[in-house]
Amino acid sequence: MENMKTKNIIIAFLMLILVSIITYGFVSKKAFSYFASPSEPSTEILGIWYLESDSNVKLEFTINNQMKTYVDNVIESIDYYSISNSCNGQTISDDRLFLKVTDSEDSSTYCNIINGINEDDSNILSMISESGQILVYIR
Repeated sequence: MENMKTKNIIIAFLMLILVSIITYGFVSKKAFSYFASPSEPSTEILGIWYLESDSNVKLEFTINNQMKTYVDNVIESIDYYSISNSCNGQTISDDRLFLKVTDSEDSSTYCNIINGINEDDSNILSMISESGQILVYIR
């Protein structure tokens, strides 16, 4: 009888350890997802993006704030960009940001409203141009 009691205690103890491990794994994963900071737009935008409606047009955003525009893999322009909550005196009341692009040839600037950059790992860059055109790029 004592042997059976010892076995039951060992089994109960092992079950407790197993439940603890499973609970810890679940809780730590959930906690990490709640406290993980979202990626910064200035990091998410880096890389090459292809225009959804014409894959021959691509933008490359570099770490040194250059935006290179390619058409048919030929570089068309190298401009400078920044991401900000204001652009040329404009601001937006919601949480969206501007992609401010400065032309490297004549220093003119234009402001695109960023709808999203790789939201939920979608690999999509969505913007509204100054003329109101929706621009969608795929990474």
